[in-house]
Amino acid sequence: MIYANYVNDFVQNHGKQLYHYTSIPAVYSIMKTKEFWLGSTAEMNDKAEIKHFIKLLKESLGENYSNIERYSKVFNSLDELLENKNRYPYVMAFSTLCDNAAQWERYADNARGCCLVFNSCQFLTLLQEFNFILYSEVFYDFDIKKHGHYKYLKDYFENGSLNNFNSEKSLIENIFATASTRKHLSFVSEKEVRVVTLDESVRHSKIEFELIGGKVRKMLKLLIGDVCSNKNINFDDLFDKIILGPRSEQSCFELKEYFISTGHRELSNKIYASECPLR
Repeated sequence: MIYANYVNDFVQNHGKQLYHYTSIPAVYSIMKTKEFWLGSTAEMNDKAEIKHFIKLLKESLGENYSNIERYSKVFNSLDELLENKNRYPYVMAFSTLCDNAAQWERYADNARGCCLVFNSCQFLTLLQEFNFILYSEVFYDFDIKKHGHYKYLKDYFENGSLNNFNSEKSLIENIFATASTRKHLSFVSEKEVRVVTLDESVRHSKIEFELIGGKVRKMLKLLIGDVCSNKNINFDDLFDKIILGPRSEQSCFELKEYFISTGHRELSNKIYASECPLR
């Protein structure tokens, strides 16, 4: 797991830009409210991935440590978290792939939407202002013994070592959040990065319900605009580009006018058309 104070290492390993493929309505809302919305994994396909991740840890470590009291305590706590939908992490997904056909079709309204190109250093540095927030590349490897939390639990079961965690509770909650950054190997081509919450009590955030895709969804909203104002940071500097999808019917001229009307004049000069050949 990569924590928010390792910005430089992350940028060096994953690039200077992160790509968030989304719909035109989502972009409209982001620019109007200056909020980033994270969706609960409790009602997403990711819930099955979270359960499977914990199941793999439990079975693999149970080969040697199931008779140790700490083993039962940890996995009983994780089972309780799995049953409590209010404790599931919230996530916002990004890719390290630019102008990618599969990303356009899967996440940007069948290529009719937008790709927000984030400046990795600016964005990830800003996340340090939010507690209980971390970011990580997504883990696709089936071999659970290669995952960092396998080692952490092994150390804890063998000698009580918590490594860098300050309590057993902290270790358990981090495992649960980490589980939301694991996906099936068939998604490896997405090269996904996730912003993940460890807790609903995130500073500079609020929980609200929104109608998304015809469904009422519970969202955790990061109040990015407020933090930018408090820290004298230009919100528009978080983005290097706004790319319109290859099937987009959005008028570039009107989108520029909208950005200007909402105070994003600098962003109005960062709009580009996709070069992806999808039609």
